[in-house]
Amino acid sequence: MSSTSIVQVSISINGEKQPDFNIDGVRSEKDEGYDPNLIAEDARTSNLSYNYSGRHDSGSLSKLKVNIDGNRRVAALMQAKELTGQLLTQKIEEEKELIVKKKENERVESPDEKRSRKE
Repeated sequence: MSSTSIVQVSISINGEKQPDFNIDGVRSEKDEGYDPNLIAEDARTSNLSYNYSGRHDSGSLSKLKVNIDGNRRVAALMQAKELTGQLLTQKIEEEKELIVKKKENERVESPDEKRSRKE
């Protein structure tokens, strides 16, 4: 297993630099990255899945050749997508909390106060 990064993700949100993600595409010692022959669980059990399972056309496709370097690249990109999504979701939730706190702190103006301010 190599310890060099395959994918490095750098994100800046509103000019604020976020921590970098350095991903090698391997989650454990025995992991060889993405397995192109893996059938998604939803494809195995659901007729509504867009993933290929082979259930509806008399079996699955022939096994794809495994290229460990390529599989690690794909796995690294999938991990980068997952981590980036988590970071962006976290930032959105933080913004929502700030908006709620700001609204709670604002004083509600009565209709009489609004009228007197307009005059």
